[in-house]
Amino acid sequence: MSQVIEKKYTHVVTLGPEGTDASTVANLVSEKVIYRNSFPDCMEYALEHDYLALICVGYVERKGEVVVDNWVDLNFRYHKKMELIEVFKSETKPMALAKRRNCHECNTIVIHPATKEFASQLVPQAKVSYVNNKPLAVELVAEGHFDYCIGSQDVVQQYDSLEITKIIPPPVMIWAVYQKVGSTVKKFIFNKYESEVTL
Repeated sequence: MSQVIEKKYTHVVTLGPEGTDASTVANLVSEKVIYRNSFPDCMEYALEHDYLALICVGYVERKGEVVVDNWVDLNFRYHKKMELIEVFKSETKPMALAKRRNCHECNTIVIHPATKEFASQLVPQAKVSYVNNKPLAVELVAEGHFDYCIGSQDVVQQYDSLEITKIIPPPVMIWAVYQKVGSTVKKFIFNKYESEVTL
């Protein structure tokens, strides 16, 4: 079960586009959201512009079956540059395994790397390809580039060319909020007023 989340930040940088779990969580906790193409890019952008970064602890990047980056490595790369100021949990949006409606011999799937376990359970025979966000996976299947995808149910339902074959109940994810070490920029909202805080 997710904890109650309320807007407490003036702005955060997180993984886009709109429709990602990161964008949903960011819009719950922040008045303004800036989207970047990857979690490493979020950290770098937040560092350069003295913003907050909202990063999913489940972040993993794969090239084929090889893990090339993950939250632990990202966290250590920014040690002494970005500091962790909050950690909280939140369920993802409901997800779905979907396929192209006209697919009869379905044997490929495109997914966000964090959903690999669901793909292995639901379509173990499918050849897996990876992209850095679920909305892109859904779009690629809708365009006919792959047979299956795992995406957020609300995003999948936007495409008439896709058929949901399985609903995946929302798992709980852990989210980490970072700020530049030594930052005193106004980022927090208390009782509807901004307050300058140094942590």
